[in-house]
Amino acid sequence: MRTSETLTDLMKDYLKAQVDIHNIAPNKKGYGYNYVDLAMIIDKSKPALLAHNLLIIQTVGEGKEEGISITTRLQHVSGEYLEDTFSLPLTTMKSVNNVQAMGASITYGKRYGLGAILGIATDEDVDGKTLPKKDKEPYDMDRSIKKLEGCKDLKELQIMWGKLFKEFNGTNEDMLELIKWKDKRKQELS
Repeated sequence: MRTSETLTDLMKDYLKAQVDIHNIAPNKKGYGYNYVDLAMIIDKSKPALLAHNLLIIQTVGEGKEEGISITTRLQHVSGEYLEDTFSLPLTTMKSVNNVQAMGASITYGKRYGLGAILGIATDEDVDGKTLPKKDKEPYDMDRSIKKLEGCKDLKELQIMWGKLFKEFNGTNEDMLELIKWKDKRKQELS
């Protein structure tokens, strides 16, 4: 998280705005869970923010490993601010082109960034659920590990990781295991 040198005025007005900003009932459903769409979060929070000299600025940038980054800034009229940036992968989705998939990733990231900075929930808790599968084939962990182990330098590993990440269709546990193997190989090559 990055902040201005002082946060006195921002925090004073942010606390006042928090009285008027509440969790919002989910208004959309997708991939087996309910969530609040980005437009609804903006519509419900903007009046309280503006009434207390605050505004939200969100920007999109280049992320890690062929993904994107979303920066969400809470800005006060005094010039004080707090912001944070996080990276997320570009998703691949059946029946949409790459630009549409990128737009979905951006919207997803903005929704989560906005919810985090406002201190509100944006969807139901889905801990323990697996990622949606792209097909019915079980994830071939051995094949992925062999591809990681075959990388001869860090650049090749970075490219391979991007490819494996894009084609990933396993569970959350599979992804955690794959990350461990990637990190192990990265350490070996460093």
